[in-house]
Amino acid sequence: MTAPFLLAATLAARVVVATSIDLFMFGNPAPYSASVVGADAAATTVHVGCDSVESCSLPLAGAFVTQGPSTWEMNKVAMWNDLELMTDRVTCRLNPEEYLATCYYEVSAQTRTQGEMKEHVGYSSMVHPVRITAGAEKLEALEARGFATAASLTARATLPTVAAAPTCEPHLMARESSAAARRLGHLYFGIAAMVGSALLIW
Repeated sequence: MTAPFLLAATLAARVVVATSIDLFMFGNPAPYSASVVGADAAATTVHVGCDSVESCSLPLAGAFVTQGPSTWEMNKVAMWNDLELMTDRVTCRLNPEEYLATCYYEVSAQTRTQGEMKEHVGYSSMVHPVRITAGAEKLEALEARGFATAASLTARATLPTVAAAPTCEPHLMARESSAAARRLGHLYFGIAAMVGSALLIW
């Protein structure tokens, strides 16, 4: 009976071991937690939220983030003026060698959609640890098959490059100079004109 007991104890210990990954996240570096939705060698998808509503740049419902070695995407939905849903999508092309993230922001409310392209220089300061509360076995299973997961993003990533973010329509693009990228915490200034002060609650 000793061997089965030890095996069970070992498996239980693996379950409770704290797991975290590094995610490229905008806004305040609030304590984040996430559940893994899916993981493969190209990208990892998580549903992420804030551990506390204070200084949280995410809506209460959280957001879905898909991150790979050179691509990143966030999708989230929130109520605007308690009347309608406002959807937000950000897709980024990451260049780990130059610490450069080129991101396309798109916000939709009612029938209007507006987007903007921005460049963020030195994005390593925007990579935050995220505690995994569910789905860690998906990452473990991938690693057990000999694949490096795309969950953790580092400034000098060496994982294979995956497909680029979708091409944006030229009339929606507005490039921002690298000097303006110092305003990293002000995520939505470029598109606030469309939705007014509603974005300021995000």
